Amino acid sequence: MTQKEREKAEQYLYIVGWVLNKYQLYNNTNPNMGYDDLYQEGCIALCKAVQRFDAAKGSHMNAFAFTVVRNHIFAYCKKISMKRSTMSLSELTETKYASYFFDDTRVYILQILQEHHKKSDGIFKKGIEVIFWKMCGYENKDIAKMYHVKNNEISAWLSRAISKLKKSKQFLDIAV
Repeated sequence: MTQKEREKAEQYLYIVGWVLNKYQLYNNTNPNMGYDDLYQEGCIALCKAVQRFDAAKGSHMNAFAFTVVRNHIFAYCKKISMKRSTMSLSELTETKYASYFFDDTRVYILQILQEHHKKSDGIFKKGIEVIFWKMCGYENKDIAKMYHVKNNEISAWLSRAISKLKKSKQFLDIAV
């Protein structure tokens, strides 16, 4: 960075704190997600924003920097949360965790999934795991990265699991 860019970044440092306080993304119980960690990531993003900003395109530096910092911090949080140690299906269905994440119907669905998971294998078992991850809010592309496969394989596993689960009396009872 040039001296001029450094000075401009220092002038707009308040934007990093503004983003963090507006979205309250920091979580001091999770490593790499504390306020200081996110502030540092925000500063890195701000430096990139200052370097890439082009006033000729008609936007204001405040708006541009805010967007760049916010998007960078969101991406960082998603990356960190993907690296966290994930809970297994059995851990999540334990009462102390399940009620925190899901309503009663979803807890019941997770318990049924766990039962099927224990007695299944192959693609069906992987499909049940995909359903679990989808219930936790992951998208196919994120799940594919976890399993080191292509997105279409995740879709195939999901399709197989759904078609088999549709034959399950327990799942039919939920739909009614």
